[in-house]
Amino acid sequence: MNYPALDFSGFYGRKERLEKILRYRAFVPMFYRSNVLTHTQRLLWLLEEVIPTVKKSVPGFHAALARTMLAIHDDQEMDPQLGDVELGYKLAMNEEERAELKAKEYEARKRVAHWFPSQVNGFGYLELMELYENQDGTHLESALAKWFDKLDGFGEALHELYAGNSQFATFPEGMTCDPVRTQLGILRDFKWDYPVLAPLLQAAEHPLLTLPLVIDPDEIWPRGVLHTQENILLDTGYLPYDSWKNV
Repeated sequence: MNYPALDFSGFYGRKERLEKILRYRAFVPMFYRSNVLTHTQRLLWLLEEVIPTVKKSVPGFHAALARTMLAIHDDQEMDPQLGDVELGYKLAMNEEERAELKAKEYEARKRVAHWFPSQVNGFGYLELMELYENQDGTHLESALAKWFDKLDGFGEALHELYAGNSQFATFPEGMTCDPVRTQLGILRDFKWDYPVLAPLLQAAEHPLLTLPLVIDPDEIWPRGVLHTQENILLDTGYLPYDSWKNV
């Protein structure tokens, strides 16, 4: 199903700024490193795959709101005073450090909001960023956006492991867990942390809305091979990764 293009009229230079923000910068090497612009495009594709399923279960689901939120969820990272603070570092912070970072992120969103129009695709730009960042687990569209953000990070890390990149079975100094185990734990806890999504995740009517099984990164990378146009089409047998890859 085709969905209307998002209206970013007046957001001059935004794409170029997002393109400069690299994913998983602390992990070297990364064989298939992408940027925030391609990350958000993948998120839209992932979400659009499940919109019919979600609408069937939740008739009031606001697809345009969810799509727009996903498109701008990382816009705060364009602020040069903030940048991209990787999840692994955030999780290693103490309460005081997290509170300080949260305040910095809020100021970054306000600065970025001054660069562009106040409305994006018919929604308040700053308001949408705030809705995404300040979740209590009861707002369906923002919770679903968060789910796919984590699922994409999970998919990226698995993509490296299945290519034989052992770096993604470990973690750099300042982090406490490798990306796959980190994202796996977050995704498996979603039904508790974001209770509005629990019925969808427990029903498992779509492979992209299925709680992932536990997987060991150290069992994947030794068998990994670089991706080719031929082997990329083959299933690995691990549903979350295969579903992500197929999209």
